[in-house]
Amino acid sequence: MLGNQGKDIIYGGQGNDLAMGGQNDDLIYGDLGSDTLIG
Repeated sequence: MLGNQGKDIIYGGQGNDLAMGGQNDDLIYGDLGSDTLIG
């Protein structure tokens, strides 16, 4: 569930396909990334 770096995680800093994170791709909440809903 909670992690900094990893794939397919819910909350993390850097990773792919996660819900909330800083920089990544295909995420829901994030600052920098591709295909984001809120960023």
